[in-house]
Amino acid sequence: MRREKGYLSRSVSAIAGRTGQSQQVVLVMNMSDAYTLVCDCLAIRKPTYGRGVSPHFFRGQGGEVAEKGAGLTPPRRPHDFVMSPLSGNAAERLLAMLPELYRPVRAEDFPGHLLRAVERLFPVEAIGYTEVDLRRPWALAVTIPAEIQKDRWMRHFRAHAGEHPLIRHHQQTRDARVLKITDLITQRQFRRTGIYCEFFRPLGLPYQMAFSMRSSFCQVTGLALNRSGKDFTEEERQLLTALRPHVLRAQRNAELFTRFRQRAESCRAALEQSDAALIVLHRGQPVWISGRARRLLARYFPGSEAGRPLPDKLARWATKYCQRGLTPLASDLEPLVIQRDEGELRVQPLPGRSPGEMMLRLDEERFGPAPAQMISFGLTPKEAEVCVWLTRGKSNAQIAAITGTAPRTVEKHLERIYAKLGVETRLAATLSLLNPRPHPSTHLH
Repeated sequence: MRREKGYLSRSVSAIAGRTGQSQQVVLVMNMSDAYTLVCDCLAIRKPTYGRGVSPHFFRGQGGEVAEKGAGLTPPRRPHDFVMSPLSGNAAERLLAMLPELYRPVRAEDFPGHLLRAVERLFPVEAIGYTEVDLRRPWALAVTIPAEIQKDRWMRHFRAHAGEHPLIRHHQQTRDARVLKITDLITQRQFRRTGIYCEFFRPLGLPYQMAFSMRSSFCQVTGLALNRSGKDFTEEERQLLTALRPHVLRAQRNAELFTRFRQRAESCRAALEQSDAALIVLHRGQPVWISGRARRLLARYFPGSEAGRPLPDKLARWATKYCQRGLTPLASDLEPLVIQRDEGELRVQPLPGRSPGEMMLRLDEERFGPAPAQMISFGLTPKEAEVCVWLTRGKSNAQIAAITGTAPRTVEKHLERIYAKLGVETRLAATLSLLNPRPHPSTHLH
């Protein structure tokens, strides 16, 4: 302790010599007082969190440092307030409120969310979140009760916002501490202002305690508590001071949440426009299914249970991969293949970016029209079967092997098919079948 006292005494002496001012330094009784004095000489703002100390010294109008009661009038300085630890009851109420405060919300919904959370901590008549631009009479307010934010009251607030002691102080000093109006001016002075006569007095709210969340040369954003019966206590100031860093963090979280959500919506819209067939799973449960993926699931799983996001067969297959764990290489993962007459669906699993996450990519290979669809071209059932394999690129020999007929029989079928379709080549017949246009012969009878 003696070594620390010597260090601080030398610091004060060095500061006095460096500034070139004649400073009368009185006896430092403890380390807290010494720290206060050093901060005062350096014009450093003392921290207001934690235990805090009483300011035994202040600077006079001429720059001299003296002890209280030495004949000088101490100036009104908000950073001289004593900050003590929260009481047990206040700390418990604060901790109980924080989970609700940190609940993810969009940035545009944060002001109302904040007011509902703060309302649980303080017995007040009104709470307001306000954004003020002093370059023009503009102000945005979200209040509880909502009646205050109506134009009937806000036009008076906007007209006299520059007279508000706290707004003016935050705009000029960027001070981030919790302050009351009576910290800056007396109640008698406040009652002579236009903002009190036009706004606060009609509402019956003469007492206010607030802090700034953002402040710049012309703009101030803050949270304010308002009361009618009596001014706010120091214990309430301590509670609001302890709450302030959490409010700022929750506001930042809301801004990040909104930004990430907008990016996700943009990506989702881009995927929808690209007609990609994707399914995102988390621990086997779908969290997002693109529009094309839904259409493919309805086409290839027509008998799936209604109301279920994934067909049973696909859900069991995806759960198997989620339980086994996915490797980073998508090529190591075997796809699920579903075959139908009109085509084939391949479901390829892709590893996600977080634990328990997996994506499914759905790829469809269309085989062309089904045999039943070929009837509309005026074909017989056997000719329709030959056409199915023709559209899949099979040769005459392959079609003969598949259908169990001779290659010469396939040739005869193709000759009749060409005639009914009005074409002369294999390619032209395939194109006609893939672009279904019913043959006129189907309508003759």
